[in-house]
Amino acid sequence: MFLLLTAASFASENKVIGSGTITFVGTIVEGNCEMETNKNTFKTKCWNGVEMEESR
Repeated sequence: MFLLLTAASFASENKVIGSGTITFVGTIVEGNCEMETNKNTFKTKCWNGVEMEESR
């Protein structure tokens, strides 16, 4: 019984132990879109989660 009461009191406390900022720096090396230009047209093919979808 004592352990249950102790566990309940710890569960109700929300203390911030630390805080800060995480900064990510880098480059996307494998994108999900391909781009193609030909004279006056610009086409993109992007992965939509199932297949490559083309748009102009």
